[in-house]
Amino acid sequence: MSDETPLAIKLLAEHAKQIQDFRRDLGKRYPLWYVVVLAVIAVVGGADSWLDIAAFWQARPALHRRLFGHDYGTLAHDTFRRIFVLLPFASIQRCFRDWLAAMQAAGMLRLSEEEVLAADGKVLRGSAERRTGKAALQMVTVYATQTGVVLAQDVVRAETASNEIAALPNVLAQVELRGHVVVTDAAHAQKPNARAITERGGEYVFALKRNHARLFEALQQTWQREQPEGFRQVLHEYLHTEAHGHGRCDRREYWLVADAEYLSYFAQQVDAWPNLGAVGFVRRWRRVGESEREQVSFFVTSLKQGVRRFARAVRTYWRIEN
Repeated sequence: MSDETPLAIKLLAEHAKQIQDFRRDLGKRYPLWYVVVLAVIAVVGGADSWLDIAAFWQARPALHRRLFGHDYGTLAHDTFRRIFVLLPFASIQRCFRDWLAAMQAAGMLRLSEEEVLAADGKVLRGSAERRTGKAALQMVTVYATQTGVVLAQDVVRAETASNEIAALPNVLAQVELRGHVVVTDAAHAQKPNARAITERGGEYVFALKRNHARLFEALQQTWQREQPEGFRQVLHEYLHTEAHGHGRCDRREYWLVADAEYLSYFAQQVDAWPNLGAVGFVRRWRRVGESEREQVSFFVTSLKQGVRRFARAVRTYWRIEN
């Protein structure tokens, strides 16, 4: 490293050096930490394949000299591929987790109080092993939606949906939750997750579908009974937003119902959700040309008030989807 190397890259190199090098010394040309750092910088710079990573550095010799102060030589794309294919996932995961923690400790990565943490699972394309019959890999992620940083991840085999669901508590355990809202899809709307989040000082907003049939039906009945009158007889907060652009109109309405009588009623329908503060209703209406579509979604949340905070959590969840 040179005097001009940014602190973030120095911290990455420091933690990459903790990864145990699995290669034999004979014929080893490049330190493992160096390969990892080169790959990370290139990916942040827009590379999305081994060829791109190699081309990134071949086109930037001056940047290489400025950052590293020496030259180990140009790495071929096959070198990157061979090393990362054999690199244990747990090792690189630990490196990134410790790197993020070090940048937070150094004040370089700060999550604002407005930060919404989105949790989701995605199947990695091409990870299934047809020859051996192994299912595809499922990446379970916690993502800071405003900062745009993956805070924690874990990988499981996606034989069943329960594998993904079981992995989330381990991923959440790697993240500082205090003061933040955690939003998930319906698959992760589980009471143990709600308890784990609130016990560590966070708040939850969980989408609800028919995987919690009794509560879903109770919310559906409430919607049908109270919404036509605008929830006038129920303690609630309301927010309306509207956006126009690209030939379409999007309108969203949010109701956050914290009425004690209703929450007691919901608790009677199902076992009580940990620290349930309110239930939420969201109606989305979209018009594109002559086509119109409306959708209603239900949520459970530990938030007792703050419909804008609730709406922001619901609205920013799409960022982890993309």
